[in-house]
Parts: sequence; C-alpha cells; structure tokens
Amino acid sequence: MRRTTTNAQVIEAVRLYTEEDLTIDEIADVLDMSRANVGYHLRKRGTKMRPKGQRPGNGGRPPAPPPAWVREAVRMYREGSILREIADRFGVSIPTVRDHLLKQGVKMRPRGGANNRRPAKAPVRARAAGKAEERVRCPTCRGSGQAGVKRPGYGWMPIWTSRSS
Repeated sequence: MRRTTTNAQVIEAVRLYTEEDLTIDEIADVLDMSRANVGYHLRKRGTKMRPKGQRPGNGGRPPAPPPAWVREAVRMYREGSILREIADRFGVSIPTVRDHLLKQGVKMRPRGGANNRRPAKAPVRARAAGKAEERVRCPTCRGSGQAGVKRPGYGWMPIWTSRSS
C-alpha cells in the first residue's frame, strides 16, 4: 500500500532542513519518509539546497580520516612497492590506492618504473649481446663497391663517410 505524505510532514521537513540543519537522510529517518521523497518535497517548496554533505553552521563536514590501511600503504609505496601489490594486499582497486596516496601528499613515481622502459633498438641489443656489425658490400649496387654495414635486426645500411685519401 502506498503511503501519502501529509502537508504537516512536508512543513516539518522544510523546518528541519532550514532551521535545524539536518541532512535529508536524517530527516527521512525522523519523519519515516524515503530520502527521495524528502528531497522531492524540499525542492518542490523552493528550499535552497546545500551542497551534498554540507551543513551551513560548520562549512561542511570535516574530511573523514583515512582508513587504517592508508598509513601502511604510504609506507609500502615509499619503500618501493607498486600500486598493484598494495591494492592486492589490502583488497582494494589500484585507482583507490592511488587516490588515497595522492590525498596523503605522496608524489607518484613515473608510470611503469624501471621495468617498463622501451626496448633498445636491435643494434644496441646486438652490441650488448657481443654481436659485432658485419661490414659488407652493397647487395644492390654490385660493382660500385659501396661499403655498408649489416646490422642485426635491420639488414644492410650504407655507411656515409667521406674519404679524403
């Protein structure tokens, strides 16, 4: 059965909101109305609505203290743990960990860290592996004898040097 909201309930809701500074949730509990119904009637009566969670007397509720795990997460991050490890440890998402760390003033490291660098180009990898470049003649110039280098991963590349001898 649908309950109807009486005019007396609406007047009381407006009074509680404007004079007593109660929140919509608190008014809904006091008057045994739904939260949506309280909000609807306040707006219908032209009541100036406060920003969500704010009371006029104190300029808003004080920020909630961080959850107990945040201090430990800050310590872990500063000691070198990655966001994924911290998120897994405390059973929260990576963005949640990041948001809490930023709220605590922690400076984020660059994304990917040392393990996410771009791979070195093929010649650099080849030199690091001890493979030397091979000096060869140009395969397409045949008789011109242009010198070049056969680089692992790149194939033949000409050497552009001027010889003054």
